[in-house]
Amino acid sequence: QKRDSLKPKNEAEENEASVVVLQATIRAFLQQQRTSKKALHRKRNRIGLEKEIVEAEGNYLSNLEVLQKQFKVPISKLFKSKKRWNNRDFLKMFMNLDSIIALHKDIYRELCLGESTSWQNGVCGPAAVLHKYSDYFRLYAEYLINYDTAADIINKYKRDHKSF
Repeated sequence: QKRDSLKPKNEAEENEASVVVLQATIRAFLQQQRTSKKALHRKRNRIGLEKEIVEAEGNYLSNLEVLQKQFKVPISKLFKSKKRWNNRDFLKMFMNLDSIIALHKDIYRELCLGESTSWQNGVCGPAAVLHKYSDYFRLYAEYLINYDTAADIINKYKRDHKSF
């Protein structure tokens, strides 16, 4: 008897029930479309941000390598040729630049790898890569603590030695 009470009693009620079902289906479809468009928009923005992070890391690494090639290497040769110059001063000038470059090469390599695989294989994007290396960013603490000393040494050599 319960089943009979759920059945439409006439054709008008049957049509009304069909309209309600159709309206609900259309609403669900439209909501899904809006959600899909929002998700696609978020995905495009995320991909754009990921590419920007990879590009910024590559540019930063390039700048570090320029610092090494254009300044550290020539100044190293200059210090080797000037036996009276204090080698500790050279080390203070470029503190741990080589370690910082090595760190950023690793980060850049992993960012490029993640980008090329669309951040699959368990990598959850640039944040995961940066988090993985977060402990190594302590290299910058030593570099920054000694920055004023390095700047003073550079200014001293520029002032006292014309070949510098």
